[in-house]
Amino acid sequence: MTASAGVALFATEGDQDDGLLAKADIALHTAKYAGRNRHPIFSPGDEALGRMRAKIQGEERIRRAQEGDRLVLHYQPICRLPDHSVSHFQVLIRMGGEDGELVSPAAFLDTAERFGMIRYIDHWVVNHALAVQGRSLREERPVSLAVNLAGLHIGRGEVLDRVTRALEESGADPRALCSKSRNRRGGKHRAGT
Repeated sequence: MTASAGVALFATEGDQDDGLLAKADIALHTAKYAGRNRHPIFSPGDEALGRMRAKIQGEERIRRAQEGDRLVLHYQPICRLPDHSVSHFQVLIRMGGEDGELVSPAAFLDTAERFGMIRYIDHWVVNHALAVQGRSLREERPVSLAVNLAGLHIGRGEVLDRVTRALEESGADPRALCSKSRNRRGGKHRAGT
């Protein structure tokens, strides 16, 4: 077991309670960003400070989007070349911004992975996508879906349990699903579910 700590010096910073804690929190996020198991000291001139502030603001945007139910799924048709018929739909997530704009996954998924929020997002995607697939069966208009999940979850029992529960709750057809995992660099690894 390892630990990370963020340090802000009271004597040199001269802050009271919240300001000092905020700086220690920025130093802690710096430790996490640098690979964990570290104990950086907050420094106003640190070049990583701007990056960490942006990451923390990104984390807050994601939390507000989750709390405000502003995650949105889009379904992109994947067509067969010979006859242009739709073979399946790729499920794509977007985040609704506070001013109503849709935010690309490239702008928030890396932050969600880094701050441990990706599990919630993946669970949300699985639940909502399988609900759509189950509804398509009940309406006798079945669709097949390719669902993108974080690469770090593929192969873990928790994901299988989540998918199994969502299949039971939604009445979705597991044969009509495939999964693509996202790695941290934006590439994809294919994995069947």
